[in-house]
Amino acid sequence: MDVTRREFLRMAGATSVGAVLFAGCAIPTRELLVQSPSQMPEDMVDGFDNWYASLWRDGQTTEGILVRVMEGRAKKIEGNPDFPTNQGKSSVRAQAALQSLYHPDRIKGPMRKQGDGFVSVSWNEAITEVSKNLATVKDNNSKALLITNPIRGSLGKLVNKFGSTFGNNIEHKVYETLEETVTRAAVANVFGQDLLPTFDIANAKTILNFGADFLGTWLSPVAFGRAYGEFRQGGHDRGYLTHVEPRMSMTAANADTWLANRPGTEGHLALSMAYVILEKGLAKDADAVQRLTGRRGSAALSAFAPDKVAGTTGIDADKIEAAAVRFATETPSIAIGGGVAAAQTNGLFNLNAIYALNYLAGSVGEKGGVVFNPSFPERDKSGVEMPSSSAAVSYEEWKTTTNGLKTGEYGMVLVHGADPSYGLSGTADFSGALGNVGTVVSFSNFLDETTKQADWILPEHHMLEDWGDDIPEPGPGYASLGVQQPVVKPVFDTRSFGDVLISISKQLNLNMPWSTVEEMVKDQVKRNFDRGSTGMIRASNAEDFWRGVLMRGGWWDVRATSTDGGHIKSSLPTQGVTPEFTQGDYHLIPFPHVALTDGSGANLVWLQATPDPLTTVAWKTWVEINPRTAESLSVREGDIVQLNAGSRSIEVPVYVHPAAAPDVLSVPIGQGHTDYGQWAAGRGENVLSLVGDKSDSETGALAWGSTKVNITKTGKRIVMPKMEGSVPAIETVDTDVIQVTNGTHETHSH
Repeated sequence: MDVTRREFLRMAGATSVGAVLFAGCAIPTRELLVQSPSQMPEDMVDGFDNWYASLWRDGQTTEGILVRVMEGRAKKIEGNPDFPTNQGKSSVRAQAALQSLYHPDRIKGPMRKQGDGFVSVSWNEAITEVSKNLATVKDNNSKALLITNPIRGSLGKLVNKFGSTFGNNIEHKVYETLEETVTRAAVANVFGQDLLPTFDIANAKTILNFGADFLGTWLSPVAFGRAYGEFRQGGHDRGYLTHVEPRMSMTAANADTWLANRPGTEGHLALSMAYVILEKGLAKDADAVQRLTGRRGSAALSAFAPDKVAGTTGIDADKIEAAAVRFATETPSIAIGGGVAAAQTNGLFNLNAIYALNYLAGSVGEKGGVVFNPSFPERDKSGVEMPSSSAAVSYEEWKTTTNGLKTGEYGMVLVHGADPSYGLSGTADFSGALGNVGTVVSFSNFLDETTKQADWILPEHHMLEDWGDDIPEPGPGYASLGVQQPVVKPVFDTRSFGDVLISISKQLNLNMPWSTVEEMVKDQVKRNFDRGSTGMIRASNAEDFWRGVLMRGGWWDVRATSTDGGHIKSSLPTQGVTPEFTQGDYHLIPFPHVALTDGSGANLVWLQATPDPLTTVAWKTWVEINPRTAESLSVREGDIVQLNAGSRSIEVPVYVHPAAAPDVLSVPIGQGHTDYGQWAAGRGENVLSLVGDKSDSETGALAWGSTKVNITKTGKRIVMPKMEGSVPAIETVDTDVIQVTNGTHETHSH
């Protein structure tokens, strides 16, 4: 019988994997093939479905995935049960990656600008001309600006090496639409850590959370959601969640107690709780108390006694005291802060106070508390460090950069994985500044707002077509590396961003130690084997170890944990920092859409059609308004109102939300694109265009929660596209509830 090349290699792969053993893995070995034969012609005529482990990345979020491939086409994505962070769960965004792979609006090959449009060119021409432009920048002693999304692992290493080899004529800046600058600064200040820690939610008994919508969109919601299930229903007593936030988010809706504070007062509230813990003698770590209070104990925080901050925060003194006592006594407990609590002009003050509570509860470095993550083990063979983190630059630095674009400081801009023309559409006006740059290069495979302004487009592979790796952040509390492999042949004439950088380096005669990203990834994995750090994979040689890593979707070692116990760098503040706001009648709270997030998912139909979990609205931007506020304004659901912030305005339909605060208007981020494909362009409004020119006073991070707006009726209305009915939600107080159990009816009064 004849054996095809595909069948031979499959049998050879299966034979070699027999030498690989896996410790504590959830998937039977027979279920996964070692490596996708994505380049084989026979891949199109198999007739059987195969599963391959890979990686999905979106900004800070990393999920291990399994991809079902049949006849050369990816059909389904599921979570990888072995991957340490998501452990078999997956987000709607990861599921929708299939749609972006076969999207009709994908850029199908390299292009250059001609008139108001673009024309196709060859890869050789594109890489040659971009290389010439970079050489000209260097010869003229000008500067190039490389903008990327947060990138870690091998790609981050490659970008860092490219920048250092090119020299002082290039700057690399990381862009995040909603930057985590304040969170990182607080973690460094309070814990002395460069990497974001793991919040051991699964093993906690009490969570005190300020502003971080960790069940919605904050940092790694799939990992947090899985852990939250253990927190509620694991092999211990049901955990208790107290959530502090001006808006009812997904996390607030799931809380046992929701404290709707006044925006920007989270730090005052945290210090008040610290005062209660100290005053009642409930602190677990006496040494930490001395260091945090300058040996003054509760007297250092007397200005924050509950009765003194109740008016400022909008939270009753008895509720502050009850939350503090529960946090200190029902341990292990965690205090978490982020999101809108960090997005204030006093954001760092807020988060420093919030995270310091963990020392008082004895939660730092403990199970069920704040667990620190180790940095990646070592440098590679070329001496280049593998970055475990990728911090975005602050809003204030972007303002300086934007001014540099306007004044001609930069002769060339290269953009990968970011759309600053959309995200910095308010007072910073990045789009207008970009128009002054001589040459703009985009590596996007969709025509978003920034790419529309490019002179050259060199579209990168889709993640299901490309090699890569990533170090999850926040990690699982031990060393881990996820590996991404191509599971299908490239659908269009695209290339790996990393491989394109290497090609440009060759034309510029830069000394780069790698020839492809695949080589980088494979070398890093094999170096783990060479130094004996094989983690859960046991193999007799480096090649078998490589196959095992591909089969499992990565490498991780539960023994490789951080030995750092944390370092308190400063004492708690004894004076409050008052938040500042722009002029207006109502606080504006922008929030990332659960599917569209920061707008990067707006081009996908599946994500557009995903209903908001609380309002069930889809395909639209809306504004959440308190019922009494709506009544005073004489507006109802579907009425279109204008939100005004100075000279900037947007028009959005009203959603009357029974849990909205009277002086707070909440609007989802993600819509309002001017470009980005047929399902994103011209749909909804970009609320980021309203965000005022204010930043955190210490870090320079964008204070996107500090904007106030006015509201005006337009006289127009629409029917809201939502899943829920028209009966308004009401609170059930002292109402009889019927419980049905085994065919009998029991009545309980609530």
